[in-house]
Amino acid sequence: MHPAKMPDLRLLFIIDSAFPFTKGGSELRVDRIARYCERRGCQVNVLCGKWWRGPARQGFLTGLPVAGNLQSGKLGFLEAVSFTGSLLNKLIGVKSEYDLVEFSQTPVLHLGLAGIVRRSKVGRIARLVCHVNEVWPAYYWIRYAGLAGGILGFGLERYAFGRFDHLITISHFNRERMVNRGLDGNRITVIRPGGVDIEEMDRVEGSDSLYDLIFVGRLVKEKGVELLPSLVSRLEDLLGRKVRMAIVGTGPESERLRKESSEFDVLGSITFFDRIESQSELYSLLKSSRIFVYPAAPEGGWSLAMLEANAAGLPVVSSARNDIGTSEEIIKQGINGVIVPSCSAASFAETIGRLLESQDTLTKLSASSREYARLFDWNVIGSQTIDLYRRLVAER
Repeated sequence: MHPAKMPDLRLLFIIDSAFPFTKGGSELRVDRIARYCERRGCQVNVLCGKWWRGPARQGFLTGLPVAGNLQSGKLGFLEAVSFTGSLLNKLIGVKSEYDLVEFSQTPVLHLGLAGIVRRSKVGRIARLVCHVNEVWPAYYWIRYAGLAGGILGFGLERYAFGRFDHLITISHFNRERMVNRGLDGNRITVIRPGGVDIEEMDRVEGSDSLYDLIFVGRLVKEKGVELLPSLVSRLEDLLGRKVRMAIVGTGPESERLRKESSEFDVLGSITFFDRIESQSELYSLLKSSRIFVYPAAPEGGWSLAMLEANAAGLPVVSSARNDIGTSEEIIKQGINGVIVPSCSAASFAETIGRLLESQDTLTKLSASSREYARLFDWNVIGSQTIDLYRRLVAER
């Protein structure tokens, strides 16, 4: 009898919520990378908050007991404490051995367990990695979480980053910020956070409806979504016609957007989609639109939603830079989109108005956007990631 074949790598991913139960960019990345590694012969397990009904074990997912909910679009202190406590209890009892353990950045509180994991059976042989989406300055932490919460969050994150063997981040914008905090640049690798399923995108047909503009993402202030109703109103005045827009997502700004759409008299021009049940449905909606609008520069300097829009043939219009992000890495001016100097409805209306009036320009941008997105197919991102995992394990 031949002995059982050993897996290529034994990998453990830790994330507060998991795809498909939560359809965010971080959750999708872990799902796609985990599946890619599994197809390459790795043993894969994912520990996550159990935000679903039914058995805790779902494929390679193991759901941990959590309190609270994620319906608000913002992970609160209760959810963070609950997940961290359940994770600590689970890790103490883990008997399996892993070659590499990757923590996702949110909800940050759980990163404080890195030192404990280091001394546990799991951490004594495994390489510990953290995947970092955003690097906030201290004042932004305080603005987001209040004085006490901001100081705690900033300090804990800074401490935890130093406990990991390696950090994977989504942009050079983030890497520069971490190096400026004193972290060793040799321990930080930039790998774009998400790819696009080009084959599925190519298979999907557009829907019957046609939208001039579309936004996809959580409806939060950080994304600048509050200017969308005003933008549509300005465009209708500028172009002298109705401008149709799709807004896809949920979050704390949802009711405000509906109220302001009514106040700007564009409620009939904007269609709100609270939830899209499948990737193919989202891809179809993207393919039925002309321009993707992402008002604030993407958090951390990269965005899966922007790449998916490019893959569907949509140029992206976004602002240049803010406290927590930049568009300058993901948008190549005049190739896959346009960067607007300021995050204001007036600036966006001027730029988008010119695009909507020039079908030749839109056609060229559509073709070059699709080509750009092919550079970030999930197979490319998966290969880069597993190559890094193997290198880190070999250096153990």
